[in-house]
Amino acid sequence: MEHEVRKKMKKAKETWIEEQFFNIFTEMSTGRSKKADLTLKTLTKTSQPKISAIADVDGNP
Repeated sequence: MEHEVRKKMKKAKETWIEEQFFNIFTEMSTGRSKKADLTLKTLTKTSQPKISAIADVDGNP
């Protein structure tokens, strides 16, 4: 069951990425390069890990 869920999630992610690249191509074709650049930036950005340590009053973790 878990394998099927992972397979479906992977397929959904691939489909979403293909849709986003199609949107970028369409936006570039119609001259909306700023919107295309923003979409591309969201697809290619690297995620920043969140800090999980709680700092004290002095800022020390």
